[in-house]
Amino acid sequence: AGAGADGAGSGAAAMANEQAVGARAMAAQRVFAETGDAAAALRLMPNGQSVQMERTLLDALAGGLSAVEALQRLPRQLLMLYVKAAQSLVFNHVLSHRLRHRGSGPTPGDLVEDRADTEGPTGTPPSPSRPPRRGPKPPVSVRALTEAS
Repeated sequence: AGAGADGAGSGAAAMANEQAVGARAMAAQRVFAETGDAAAALRLMPNGQSVQMERTLLDALAGGLSAVEALQRLPRQLLMLYVKAAQSLVFNHVLSHRLRHRGSGPTPGDLVEDRADTEGPTGTPPSPSRPPRRGPKPPVSVRALTEAS
């Protein structure tokens, strides 16, 4: 039962190996989450490029470094990727909560663009016959929305 001429058997073996690596990595992560024992988790963590970051962190923690010191061992670009992902997660949770509880319109306390400053001279939309404005945009006027607004 060897691989065919197209290498399909090789692809299936690689996929099975990746699944096994993933299962072992999850087991190691579970041990660390439940016990905090970085050395035990490191022993369970498989070798391989796909888990190199986890191994780096566990190795640093098992060696007695603090969490901050362990994170400082990661490349800066990778660390910034995680920071930005965390920021996005917080933003998405806040936005979801707001949409669920307040809807999509502005509510008191929001900062809103003052449309009178961005439209035509009398607060009406600019004339379609007038050519578009060139150059820098004028500063946008922003005000806090209040109950009376």
